[in-house]
Amino acid sequence: EEAARQLAVGSVIFNDLKSDMKGVVSIARGDLAPTIAAFEKSGGAYVVYSASRAGSILRRYNRPLPRAADITSFDLSDQESQLILRLLEFPEKVARAADEDNPPILVRYLLEIAGLYNSYYASSPVLQGDQVNEFRLLITSSVQHVLVTGLKLLHVTSPPKI
Repeated sequence: EEAARQLAVGSVIFNDLKSDMKGVVSIARGDLAPTIAAFEKSGGAYVVYSASRAGSILRRYNRPLPRAADITSFDLSDQESQLILRLLEFPEKVARAADEDNPPILVRYLLEIAGLYNSYYASSPVLQGDQVNEFRLLITSSVQHVLVTGLKLLHVTSPPKI
């Protein structure tokens, strides 16, 4: 029940922050279908789901994370490279959103990270039975940290489980 409340409230907040609030906000009278459709496409639940999904993987691992310096062998795919480079932009996006008083900068960034991670996760398993790809585990941890921290900055609570 609490996770559902957090998801619902967080989705409303996320949707509001996604829009440039300097413009007009219109709500259709009578037929709310267009307003509801726009809300569902806002992505708040998608970002929260992505953070929860990454957290679920980390909980299933159920051990301390390996140190990056201890991972001596890994192959870096183009998809991993792109995701890592985008994750490194987090401090810049936060600073820019704050400096410009423009939360949509951070909202759009979180949507992009969630999209990249979900594509990555679908094609690059982190845990398979007893097998663990430690490099992918660290990427998952970084994604989860960026999404949860970014959502917190937007005053959206990300429940650990959905």
